[in-house]
Amino acid sequence: MSILERRNHTKRLKKNRRYNWGRDLSKEPKYLSMVTKTPKACSCLFCGNKRKYSGKTMQERRADELEHELI
Repeated sequence: MSILERRNHTKRLKKNRRYNWGRDLSKEPKYLSMVTKTPKACSCLFCGNKRKYSGKTMQERRADELEHELI
């Protein structure tokens, strides 16, 4: 990916995620950059990755069961 493409994507994401955390981030460049790289506000139980708290997904559990049946 060229520098121009990367800059264009960053500019596009900043425009799209301006109101991402429930407020206007255009006047806060530090937080606007943060939301461009990681749109999640935090990694708590409600905001973060569900697998971290709930375990494997249904698809992963089925794959494990199939693997155990084949062995």
